[in-house]
Order: sequence, then structure tokens, then C-alpha cells
Amino acid sequence: MQSRTTKCHNCDGELRPIRLNDATSVMPNRVGVAHVEPTCSAIDAKPSWFRGTVHPEGTVKACICTSCGQILLFGEAKQN
Repeated sequence: MQSRTTKCHNCDGELRPIRLNDATSVMPNRVGVAHVEPTCSAIDAKPSWFRGTVHPEGTVKACICTSCGQILLFGEAKQN
């Protein structure tokens, strides 16, 4: 992941890329369950009547500061 910065805004510590875990990440033995990368959508996006989901406009990446532990989230726009 290419972060926009390599230094923490809080303490100037080093930022390290991390993966955000959810229920699909902590239950690896369940058949058919895989990690799904977090996404983001427009604030006024409506679920599709066909798919039942909101169309994502990008993905969410995360970094953690190795000094203070602050987690920073970055949005990466979907390439069209």
C-alpha cells in the first residue's frame, strides 16, 4: 500500500500498513468465508435494487503508528 505520508501526524512516529480485520478475518475455518477489503461510497449512495448493495467508489486502507498506536485510514478512489 502506498500511504500518503510515512510519518504519524500525532507523534512523528513511523506509519506501517495494516489490514483491518472483521468477522470474516477471524473465522478462517468456515467454508466459503474470505476477507473482504473495506470499501467506501458516496454519502448519499443508495443500494442497487438488483444487487442489494451500495456501489463502492473506492477502498479503505489503514496504517498504524509504531510509536503511539494511532490508526489512520486512507481512501483510494476506484480506477475506472
